[in-house]
Amino acid sequence: MSWPGAAGVGRGPPGPAGAGLGEMEQITSHGDQVLVIMHTPGLDQRRAWAGRDRNYMVVTVRGGQIVTMRAFRNAEEARAFTGLPAAGR
Repeated sequence: MSWPGAAGVGRGPPGPAGAGLGEMEQITSHGDQVLVIMHTPGLDQRRAWAGRDRNYMVVTVRGGQIVTMRAFRNAEEARAFTGLPAAGR
């Protein structure tokens, strides 16, 4: 599987948040799903909601390939989607 945007990996959005994709803050796996939390300073200035300058994604990996990627507004939504317990439990 190829990712059509592979040439853009490492380039973030234009402006303050565009210095890079940000910093990997957390990766947690649960079965074939992986919760990824990225911190990109200045990100909230460029979007319609506040997310503490973080992106919350769940990727599904099968056969060593990413087959789906889904974004969430916060860690609680992402953790619930994967079946992971809420943070701190």
